[in-house]
Amino acid sequence: MFDPTNEEANTLREECAHYVLGLMIQDLTTSSVEVGVFDATNTTRSRRRFIYEACKAAGVETMFVESVCNDREIIENNIRETKLRSPDYVGKDAAEAVSDFLLRIRHYEKIYETITEDDLSYMKYVDVGRQVVMNHIKGYLPSRICYFITHLHTKPRPIYLVRHGESEYNTLGFIG
Repeated sequence: MFDPTNEEANTLREECAHYVLGLMIQDLTTSSVEVGVFDATNTTRSRRRFIYEACKAAGVETMFVESVCNDREIIENNIRETKLRSPDYVGKDAAEAVSDFLLRIRHYEKIYETITEDDLSYMKYVDVGRQVVMNHIKGYLPSRICYFITHLHTKPRPIYLVRHGESEYNTLGFIG
């Protein structure tokens, strides 16, 4: 499905992308929806340009977020922690699923063009925050998205939930 030499699969993926992008633009322009996330593998300049032009024609602002990871250990851990739970791999052997997803990545690498378009608004997040590149980030929402992404954690860690001791609010019958 993800082999760039498979023309039938390419056509199907493009049709799906155009259809879903159309739905997102429709929601953004005809309802109270204010933010849409077009979660797709937009690995080529031509795909990004298509998205940008379609959104611009509808009066929808765009911001691209590109996550680049060159660390194989992080990639394999991410596959094991997240991708193995996706519908694509239900009931599949873990080693087989990891191998399949790594093959998918290799297919994408064949056509991948990193985002460098000077006229686009984008954030490039490299190796889980080792480097962050921002271009034409203007306004409240794009700034908040960048802030959120730069504060993501990828390592498992404990989260402690505690209840404080007695306070004035407790004596008044409130939990403070």
